[in-house]
Amino acid sequence: MIFEISVTMANILGADPKKPWEHALQVMEGYRNIRPLPVHELEALTATAPARLLLRH
Repeated sequence: MIFEISVTMANILGADPKKPWEHALQVMEGYRNIRPLPVHELEALTATAPARLLLRH
């Protein structure tokens, strides 16, 4: 399930080069309101979201 939110966050990462994570973290918080994520999955987002972004380019 972690890759579901990772793909969404990757699409938003970098929208504002001065604050690359700002909007992505807002999306993640909204997602967590619907589907709570275990701590280990939250930690994994710091690697999986940028990795997904790299795959897109």
